[in-house]
Amino acid sequence: MVITLTTDFGLRDYYVAAMKAAMLGRLPEGAHHLVDVSHEVEPHDLVGAAYQLGNVWRAFPEGTLHLVCVQGYYRKEPRFVLARQDGHWFLAPDNGFLSLLFTGVDAPTAFWLDRPEGTEQESLHLFYAHVARALAEGASPESLGKPATALVQRMALQPVSGADWIRGVVVHVDGYENVITNISRELFERVGHGRGFALTFKRHEPIRTLSQAYAEVPIGETLCRFNAGGLLEIAVRFGRASTLHGLQKEDGVQVTFE
Repeated sequence: MVITLTTDFGLRDYYVAAMKAAMLGRLPEGAHHLVDVSHEVEPHDLVGAAYQLGNVWRAFPEGTLHLVCVQGYYRKEPRFVLARQDGHWFLAPDNGFLSLLFTGVDAPTAFWLDRPEGTEQESLHLFYAHVARALAEGASPESLGKPATALVQRMALQPVSGADWIRGVVVHVDGYENVITNISRELFERVGHGRGFALTFKRHEPIRTLSQAYAEVPIGETLCRFNAGGLLEIAVRFGRASTLHGLQKEDGVQVTFE
C-alpha cells in the first residue's frame, strides 16, 4: 500500500519522525511505501493543505491511503473521517478539510472514526498507524467506524467573473515565491474566448502575454503562466515574485479581456 503524508508539523521538530515511526512499527513489513506530500503547510492552514494534496493525489495508484494531519487538535475531542474517493482512501480530521479538497465534486463515501484516548500527540500517531494497518490488512471501513452523515464544511475563496473580467485571489506562494492564484485555465478560456487580456495586481503594470515557460522572458522580468495544476501563476524569472511585488495569500488580482 502507498501511504502519503500531508501535515502542518514542519521539519524543525521530531513530529514527522514520530508519526513515521508509529507507522513503521505497526504496518506489515514490506507492504507499504511512505511518501511525503508536504510537512510545511502553514500551521492550521486547511486551504493550503488542500492545495498541496489536491495537486497530486490523483497521480498515485488506486488504493493509496492519504493521511492528512492539519489542524488535528481543532477541538477537545476531535473526530476523524475515513473517506473513499475515486479508488483512493483519505484519513483526516473532520474539520472541513475534505470539503476543500473535493470542491465541485460529489461528496466522498465517508466514515467517522473516534480517536482513542491518551496523550494527544502519541495517541494521534498511533491512531493513524492503526487505521493504516487495518486497511493494509483488508479491513472494511464499516469495521473501523460508522457512516458519516454531515461532514464539517468549509468554503474556499472562489474567483468571480463577468462577461469581460475575472477577479481572483492569491491562494499559495511556493518555495520559489511564485504566486499562484485561484483563476483556473478552464475559467480563463471560458470567459476570454481567445481575446487579449490584461492581468493587473497591486501597482504593477498590466501583464498582457501568457507565457508557456519561465525562459520566455528576460531574467528579472515578471510573467504569468498556468502552472502544472492549471492555475494562473505570477512569477519572476530567477526572481521572487512574492517579495518583489508584495503579493501574499488572499491578495486580489484581476484579468480584464479586451
